[in-house]
Amino acid sequence: MKRIIIVCFFLLTSAASAQLTSSIQLGYTHDSNVFGNYAEVPDNYLSLNLNLDNYVGWDYSALDLSYSGGLSSYASYPEQDNWNHSLNVNYAIQLSRAADDPDNTGQAPVEDGGFSLPADSTETSLAFSGALNRTVPHSGGFAVYASYNTEATAGLRLALGQNSILRLRYGLNYTGYDQVTSLSNLENVGIGVVSFMPTRSVYFYLNGSIGSKKYYAVDTVSAAVKSLINMHAQGRYKGKGKSGSQTGSSAKTYVLNSPSASQATYGAGLNFDFGRWRAYGSLLLRRDLTGAARYIDAVAKLSAAQSEIYDDPYSYQGSEFGIGVRKDSLIAGISFSVKLNGANKDYSRPAFDTSQTMIVANQRKDKFSDFAIGLSRDFPSGGFPAGYGVALNYDHINNSSNDEFYRFTDDIVTLSLSVNLF
Repeated sequence: MKRIIIVCFFLLTSAASAQLTSSIQLGYTHDSNVFGNYAEVPDNYLSLNLNLDNYVGWDYSALDLSYSGGLSSYASYPEQDNWNHSLNVNYAIQLSRAADDPDNTGQAPVEDGGFSLPADSTETSLAFSGALNRTVPHSGGFAVYASYNTEATAGLRLALGQNSILRLRYGLNYTGYDQVTSLSNLENVGIGVVSFMPTRSVYFYLNGSIGSKKYYAVDTVSAAVKSLINMHAQGRYKGKGKSGSQTGSSAKTYVLNSPSASQATYGAGLNFDFGRWRAYGSLLLRRDLTGAARYIDAVAKLSAAQSEIYDDPYSYQGSEFGIGVRKDSLIAGISFSVKLNGANKDYSRPAFDTSQTMIVANQRKDKFSDFAIGLSRDFPSGGFPAGYGVALNYDHINNSSNDEFYRFTDDIVTLSLSVNLF
């Protein structure tokens, strides 16, 4: 009984701060190749997102609870409309007592639109996080994508001195599909990051990871996937959208009989932060540890940007890089950013023609690049709403592949408005 009283007294007397925030984002996007293949089918869609975040901080620990929900509505292909919900919890406790400002991330670097930010303290801390995500397509054949995802991570942040930090993280991630059970999988991943900050303006890190994915069923072509093949003939979607149905011969689906796959990654990054100027560069190498990969080809997906099912990182190996520059308050409070991300992907599968029936090369090889430019402006407010911001982003994606189906370009333009409610 005494122990319970002591714990309750500690929680009551050590509470430092609490903050509840909420925001809404509305975006309009034109995508010139919404399915991400040679057919280049365009579409426009609206997205609406609601975010709620409740942060409670004590002297040496912090708890963050958040919810985000989103709706995507497509103009030409309403079969793609979908809801998504996400619940997140993060708890961090500061193990050392040299300062009162714990690092609440439990991992690093902190990502800000691709620009890595240095950690805010050199304290040793332990963090635990969990998430529950749910995606629910509205109707039609795309209901096959109804899925849920649960993940849990634990991370240790250990200061190695005034300028160096070691981060170790282990995570479990389970993804389950309501209709396509052969795609349900469990991922285990361990990550290590060593970072150096010789000055407040320069941040360098080395990272490595080992991960594995285990699938709980082997299904060469399930009935649910067959329905997608029928909708996606020669890369042209046969839906009931405003643009009408497309015709063509059915594409072929491949699922390798490998219920598990493993992969190692290692890389490095360099970040610069000079006040309103930020720049970064990173390099990552992926290596297949088992020689086995599992994938599905040439079927419809929610959009070109959501390709985890059809372009799972465990299905290829190669190198990836990223570079970028950002300038805050460039002109009249407008911030500007430019980024270039690229990847060389070697798949453990042949390359086919557009119909996915004739082999044209013994191994599929892709060279992917994404060039992005962004403009944004924030307008803070002391009342209700607490502020709002506008942003305009443009992406040019190019995927050069010896597989004719996946040889494509894509231009994506998004105009968005965000409102901070409180």
